[in-house]
Amino acid sequence: MQSSYISSIKNTVSDKNFGLVVWISAGVGLFTYLIATAIWFVIAGVNWFTFPIIGLFCIVPFVLGTLIAAPFIKTKKSSAFFLLYIAIIISFIFIMLPSYLMSDASTEAWVLLFIIGWCIITVLPVYILCYFAKKLLK
Repeated sequence: MQSSYISSIKNTVSDKNFGLVVWISAGVGLFTYLIATAIWFVIAGVNWFTFPIIGLFCIVPFVLGTLIAAPFIKTKKSSAFFLLYIAIIISFIFIMLPSYLMSDASTEAWVLLFIIGWCIITVLPVYILCYFAKKLLK
């Protein structure tokens, strides 16, 4: 079973449209960052546009989630949307986990609120990414 997964990864990576799917996932991650930044500015008055490095915390999970879920999207063994969404959420939580564990009580709630908000905001962008990935990775 492990060799079939490795061969499916090799087939997916060697697909001519795989690089395009990764670029689309980075673009969707950037789009999600812009949406989250605008919402956070309206709600809390914090301007994240002056800290563009925070955008990497939003783009990297999309790319990692795409790399994890792409072999399953191509083979259509299960629901591609669900797998991609879970992979993106888990990679985002692992990126934010050190920030949550090293923060004090006043900022833990904000980090947790941001993680929950991320889970809610990313539903539509992940659906769009999954749609394009299924079309391109036939």
